[in-house]
Amino acid sequence: MAVQVSDHPLSVPEHVPHAGGFASRSEGQRRTLHRRTRTGWGAYLGLSALVALVVYTAVPVGQAAPGYSQEAFVTVSTGSCATSPGTGWSSLTPPSRSGVSLAYDAAHGYLLAFGGITDIAGATPDGDTWEFKGGCWTQVCTSCVSGTSEPSARYNAGITYDTADGYVLLYGGCSTLGAVIGSSVVCGKTSSYYDSDAWEWTGSQWTQLCSPCSPGGREYSVLSYDSSDGYVVLFGGDTASAYCGDTWKYGGAGPWTELYSTSSDCVTGGTTCTSTTCPAVRTYAVMSYEAQDSEVVLFGGANGVGELQDTWLFKAGAWTECTGSTCTGTNEPGVTAFATMAYDPPHTFTLLVGGYSGTAIYSGFYWTFVGSTWTKTTTANVPAVQSAGMAYDGSASDGYVVLFGGATSQADQGTTWAFA
Repeated sequence: MAVQVSDHPLSVPEHVPHAGGFASRSEGQRRTLHRRTRTGWGAYLGLSALVALVVYTAVPVGQAAPGYSQEAFVTVSTGSCATSPGTGWSSLTPPSRSGVSLAYDAAHGYLLAFGGITDIAGATPDGDTWEFKGGCWTQVCTSCVSGTSEPSARYNAGITYDTADGYVLLYGGCSTLGAVIGSSVVCGKTSSYYDSDAWEWTGSQWTQLCSPCSPGGREYSVLSYDSSDGYVVLFGGDTASAYCGDTWKYGGAGPWTELYSTSSDCVTGGTTCTSTTCPAVRTYAVMSYEAQDSEVVLFGGANGVGELQDTWLFKAGAWTECTGSTCTGTNEPGVTAFATMAYDPPHTFTLLVGGYSGTAIYSGFYWTFVGSTWTKTTTANVPAVQSAGMAYDGSASDGYVVLFGGATSQADQGTTWAFA
């Protein structure tokens, strides 16, 4: 394996922590979603081009990326993965896309990717399934039937590995081109665009678990398996009329159970939240289980007024905002939507990359979180993208965090990155 080393107009919530970006714009700018046509971008894309530094090296096929002491990003070249296509291959890498759903399938030992949207080249949602292992991509489920043995084409779906049930769980998403914020495609405000089904990946095909499911149709809900509590946690997202702030659990092959919601949430039930007991309503956030401290970490997002900058921790079935000096203000990432985040077991920290500030895509650094402390690392060799997929690849042949796809200010990306 060769590697290149490179280092909707919606309702406004009452509680708006650390809002920025949207709030600094005019009323018309921040409350209008700019439509995009099939032949190109919509009117709102005022971001400058971003350039990445690249230096070259190589490691054998199937070998993990360079040692963990480096803490650097490398781009993975799959040119040597297959000299000629074999059974199950349609191309060496998935086509460029953003809004892809990516999770590690521990039962089968590979990363699983589904869907996304190739928004510049026709703005069509993707419905293909891929596995990544040994530094190589393979398209799977090539004979699966959309809506029957695999989810319908969609982007911005929530995904995680459900350890209690032993499968990858995918929820919701958006099935039709909606609108553009920065360089990310979102559903907009048409209710029929929002998916309300849940699917499990069994290793050879997808199986639908429920439709409609209790959390209802939504995109950009964040899912994470809470190993300490033993169930999947779902939080937030957006619908055609509102941003969501409800918290759900799923696990043990049981039904969806709502744990918390605000008094005027997307779905009301469970315990009613306040601004001090739960995160405010939001979408475009990131969430990951942080094994070092046995807690789920939620960061950022947006709510129609602005991008957000708060960190919340979910543990023993309850939310707590991280308010110490090491996780607030300048000691935490800036206001951020559309970032990507994953826990890195070898480094024992949670890794946050990229995202949108409200005016530009972050570049030139990444953040790590452990022990209620954010740490910023400045380096030129960081993927400058938003709406990418990222997950830790725990297979014996890999053992590193993988980032795939995402969007820059100019185009969707098809690069596969490893953090090692």
